[in-house]
Amino acid sequence: MDDSFSLGQGAKSGGPAPKHAAPHRLGGSSFERTRLVWGIVGLVLAALVIFGFMKFMGNAGKEIGEDNQRMIEQVGAAKDAQAELTANQTIQNAMQLYEESGSFSDITPQALAAAEPSFTYVTSASNGPNTVSVAATDGGVGLAVQSSSGACLYAFVQPSTTTFGTGSTCTGDAATGATDASWPAS
Repeated sequence: MDDSFSLGQGAKSGGPAPKHAAPHRLGGSSFERTRLVWGIVGLVLAALVIFGFMKFMGNAGKEIGEDNQRMIEQVGAAKDAQAELTANQTIQNAMQLYEESGSFSDITPQALAAAEPSFTYVTSASNGPNTVSVAATDGGVGLAVQSSSGACLYAFVQPSTTTFGTGSTCTGDAATGATDASWPAS
């Protein structure tokens, strides 16, 4: 009995030792290397195209968002414009009444309604762009008009000047604290 162990025919026959494969070079032949280089170039170009597309789409989305914000601001400004027109007309009427009587105490909701009946004049809070809250003092008259946007526009008419402002309490009394030289920018 033979205790030797052999694998395959070569071991039995004692033939030549198996040839080992030549060391494998990266890319193999020139054709394979060229294909590999072009594949890498293609991937890089695809990544650049995708990045550029995403950057373009991000900028486009940002522009759309900014346009929407401008449109919202313009709608708010349009809503404030009606209240501002009402206040401006009431300022003119209040100045005319002051010039006629020489006193701000004569500028009442009733006197303003007689001068300009298209608006509503109250001593309570204004609740819309066609309602003016009126508060007469010795030094002037406070006018407040609630805009459709929710802002309250203030005007404080005095003998030599009119000051403006905005606030959340929409009463003529609150408007007597207005200190701006013009209507606030919308």
